[in-house]
Amino acid sequence: MATIEKFNIENISFETDGLKLKGVLHSPDVKGSPVVIGSHGLYSTSNSPKQIALAEQCSRRGMAYFRFDHRGCGSSEGEFDRVTSLEARCRDLIAAAGIIGSRVDTRGRLGLFGS
Repeated sequence: MATIEKFNIENISFETDGLKLKGVLHSPDVKGSPVVIGSHGLYSTSNSPKQIALAEQCSRRGMAYFRFDHRGCGSSEGEFDRVTSLEARCRDLIAAAGIIGSRVDTRGRLGLFGS
């Protein structure tokens, strides 16, 4: 498999349950690449070394990677102790999949990585 060295980085915001969530889409310079959506750990953020390394490695291998901050984490809205639950995190993932999956450049091919 050839390694792709050129990839794009795009900041993306979306809403769920009235909260603005923020993320970063790393995409290779390849049309229609599949996208992995990264779900960081409970007390982590999308800027963890693991999430950044996964984004870079996926992009080099022809896959896009969307790393975003769940509600109450990182640069997303919400007070962690008040808005965080398993159900809320599931809604965040569903919203992320909806926004990324609806893009023409992803063709709806999605995967999920969680930690």
